[in-house]
Amino acid sequence: QWVTLLLFLLYPNPFLFSVSEGCPKAVLTLQPAWSQIFTGETVTLSCEVEGGSAGWRFKQYRDGREEAGCSDQYSRRYGDSCTISKAQYHHSGVYWCESASGQECSNAVNLTVSSKSFTFIVIIDNCDRVAGR
Repeated sequence: QWVTLLLFLLYPNPFLFSVSEGCPKAVLTLQPAWSQIFTGETVTLSCEVEGGSAGWRFKQYRDGREEAGCSDQYSRRYGDSCTISKAQYHHSGVYWCESASGQECSNAVNLTVSSKSFTFIVIIDNCDRVAGR
């Protein structure tokens, strides 16, 4: 029996993500433990599975489609974890771990990668200097 879980993203369209009853069999965590990081930073996703994570894979949902997670030049898989170094915008999305059969899964984690923004404040103590007087 399947349970349908509706996840809303920061994207304009929600999506349906079906998981089998009894999920999660695994727990997906982020290190550092916040879901928003900046471009160029490093984040590690860890999939803790009862009995080991052999055969489990990372999945990502972004831009309206499901993809293999941990699969680009900035991502490296080490056992039950995936380290994304030099995070880029395309790393934003919902991640989860899934068994080889696709019948078991972890919780879903939303990761947002955004640019660093800086605010410059210029204090002028004399208007005459600005006007060139």
